[in-house]
Order: sequence, then structure tokens, then C-alpha cells
Amino acid sequence: MSIGSATRSEFTKYFTTSTWWVLTLITAVSLMLLAGGFAAAIGLAQSGALDEVPDAALLGAASPSLVYGLAVNIGYIFPILLGVLLVTGEFRHGTLIPTFLATPRRGTVLLAKLITSAVLGAALGVISVAVTVGTAAAIFAATGQDPELTATDNLTMMARMVLSFVLWTWIGLGLGTIVRNQVAAIVIALVFTQLVEQLIRTAAVFAPEIEPIAKYLPSAASDTLTGSNFYVMLGGAAESQAWWVGAIVLAIYAAVLTVIGALTTWRRDVD
Repeated sequence: MSIGSATRSEFTKYFTTSTWWVLTLITAVSLMLLAGGFAAAIGLAQSGALDEVPDAALLGAASPSLVYGLAVNIGYIFPILLGVLLVTGEFRHGTLIPTFLATPRRGTVLLAKLITSAVLGAALGVISVAVTVGTAAAIFAATGQDPELTATDNLTMMARMVLSFVLWTWIGLGLGTIVRNQVAAIVIALVFTQLVEQLIRTAAVFAPEIEPIAKYLPSAASDTLTGSNFYVMLGGAAESQAWWVGAIVLAIYAAVLTVIGALTTWRRDVD
């Protein structure tokens, strides 16, 4: 089977299940609520309505780009799950067996999954950015603040956010090729990204000696790529690296995970 046929097969398998619309719906609703809440707090703080609230000054100094960046700053877990599910779902339901029978060259199947995940990750990124930016901009406008939608920096940031979603999807795909068990892969992704990384990055705010390690963690690289960083707002050192450095770091993580998976688990017999 050619790479084109294998890729079409991957798209067909993905859209014949409910995974695509469930994940998309959860992503959209979650980001809408997050963006709406943060935008309302920042908009009210900038209008002076929250003068008596602790940290109102900090919120008042925040820019719209900080809220727009939530699509990646917090929402990056969704493309990771997308990538993980694209592989582990097949191990779980046994659909990878007929796939390998139709396409004995497993490298072709993996390449088809990489192409498919890039397209799906970009689509999820566009939806996430549209929901986050649309919700936040509407609330900023309603509270009398300039949403800065036409600012060049914000427009380029949105494009980089979509790229970030593609890279995070590849990272999830790489993890899924290593860890066959769907539950285990999801737990590993959640624990590392939502607990381990956040503890290290928070510690780096108070312990500068940890910063050289923290800034090359996947989530930190993602913030560098996006250009929006909550840890700067919390008092961390301003990010001085160029956005493309973050893209390269994320790509390296994705490549390393995928190569490890391709050389180990991907070669084993499917149960």
C-alpha cells in the first residue's frame, strides 16, 4: 500500500469513531470557559472594577495576548491526547492488526500516522485558537478594552500556536508508539505535563539555578514558541529565546519519542 493510500486509511479510521468530535467538543468548551474567565477578570481589573480584589494590579497589567495564549499554555494537553489516541486506540481495539496486514511495512504506517496527525493537530489548533481568541476578544470588547486583534504580534502568535498544536500532537503520537496501553499513556502524559513540569517550572521562579533545565522542558519550549508565558506574569525571568528555538526543542522531543517507539514497541507483535 502506498503512503497516499495509507494516509487516507488513517483519516477514515479516525473519522469513523466518535473520538474526533468528543475531543474537539471538550477542547472547545474547556478553552471557551478558561478564556472567558481570564478575559473577564483582566477586563474588569483594567476597568477598575476589581480595585479591592487581591492581585487586581497584576491582572490589570496583563495584555490580551496572555489570554489568547491560553489555547497553548493550558490547552496543549488536548493535542497530546489526540496524538496518543491515534496510536493507542488501535492497540486497544485491535484495528492495527488488519492495518499491518494491508501494509506490512510498518514504517509506512507510522509515516501515514505522522502526516494524519499533523493535519488533525493543525485543525484542532485552528479551532482552539478561534474559540479562545473569539471568546476573549468578545469579553474584552464588552468590558471596554481593546482586544488588539489586528496587532501584528498577536496575528503571528496565533499562527505559531497552530504550529505548536502540530508539534504537541506529534509528541503524543511518539508517546503512544512507546506505551501501547491507552490508559497508561494518558496517565503518563497528564502526570508529566500537568504535575512534574509545572512543579519544576514553578520552582525555577524561586530558584534561578533550575532555570537552565526548566526552560528546555516541553511546556516551556511551547511557551517560547507561542510567545505568551504565564510564568513571566508570575515573576519568572522574561523569555529571551527566539520563538523558533521553542519549535526546534518541541520537534526534538517529538522525534526522539517517535524514533524510540519505532525501534522498540512498533516492531513488536500486536496482541
